[in-house]
Amino acid sequence: MSKFLMPITPILQVGFGLSKTEKMTPTNVALQLNIAQAVSGTYPNFSLDYSKIEISTGSYLNGGGMEAAVDNGILSIYWDTILNSLYKTKADDQVIILVYSPEKDEFMTAPTPPTRAAGTIDIQVPAHLLGGKGHVWIFFTDRKAEKVSKSTYLGEFDLA
Repeated sequence: MSKFLMPITPILQVGFGLSKTEKMTPTNVALQLNIAQAVSGTYPNFSLDYSKIEISTGSYLNGGGMEAAVDNGILSIYWDTILNSLYKTKADDQVIILVYSPEKDEFMTAPTPPTRAAGTIDIQVPAHLLGGKGHVWIFFTDRKAEKVSKSTYLGEFDLA
């Protein structure tokens, strides 16, 4: 799990940055949580259940009905743009997207995080990742990263 999480430390610092702890960094909070819920098997045959991995935690409102699809090397992700006055969501909230290719052991994100108001983003899949599988997560944060939603696993996709 540590090998999986270390490359995404900057994302974990946002996603778990609000976790109130005096003894652990955001990355260590993420590590502890994900070891408990996403690692299965017995030594030495451990495996990761990508659907149970969390890259953020929080009570901020996410993007409602979210989905993803891949077509002709373009990963398209959609979310609801409806604002909620109770949760004080804003049109300029950032949408953090993470894609992981197990075959290449490589992560990718949107070059620039889209906003909640955009409702969609198309991300060009790099040529060297085409033909493999990709796991996709999404979460939302206000522009100052003072409010963060829990991440949502959107699924495993053929990166074709």
